[in-house]
Amino acid sequence: WLGAAAMLDKPFDFNELLAKVHELVPPRSLPVARIAPERPPLEPAIRAAACSVPGSRKTNNENRCHRDAESRIFLLTDGIGGMRASERASRIAIDMLSTLPRTISQEAANEEAVVGAIRKAFAEANSEIAAIGDLEGRYHDVGSTVVMARLAGTGLYVAGLGANRAYLIRDGQIEQLTVDHSWAQTLLDEGVLTDDEASTQRLRHVLCQYLGAKDDIEGPDVKVVELQPND
Repeated sequence: WLGAAAMLDKPFDFNELLAKVHELVPPRSLPVARIAPERPPLEPAIRAAACSVPGSRKTNNENRCHRDAESRIFLLTDGIGGMRASERASRIAIDMLSTLPRTISQEAANEEAVVGAIRKAFAEANSEIAAIGDLEGRYHDVGSTVVMARLAGTGLYVAGLGANRAYLIRDGQIEQLTVDHSWAQTLLDEGVLTDDEASTQRLRHVLCQYLGAKDDIEGPDVKVVELQPND
């Protein structure tokens, strides 16, 4: 009966078909196969940890970490612009970017939607921090670097501004996922410096992009990595 029904040209309702079969065959003598509901693809399990120290020269810690395995977003910021300003900038960056999961539907979001949401969130955080520098003179050099990883489905979306880095470790190999936004890196990309020169160049500490820059930004480049077991 099921085979014959499946060969019909018109669509059929499974429950209606099953009811008609029961009319012809007593239910107790008929083995019934139940159709299991379709399950969404399994999402990767995450183990996360964070550690940050101020270093040997500073008494305050301008770094901030945010890890939320449930919302699947991870952030690291590093404030720039002086003690009070840098701490405030890194805190604002975390506060604004950590709300990103609310704007992305875990089930319905596609790659374009996720990338667009990330770039928009970075642009808004940049404008907010830049506005503080304009309104309060003591914060005129305020800014923050940031690197972010956001997991949506099986894709890891990585973005950053400044010189914080994200790495992927896979099969014993280490791959840098982000690009430094320093003047040394810019000169290296343009062929003015060699790798060895760029690694010792004092401009490697001078940033050309960061949150709080006076120039409006459209958002960073976003790298998408399809995760594999044990990454």
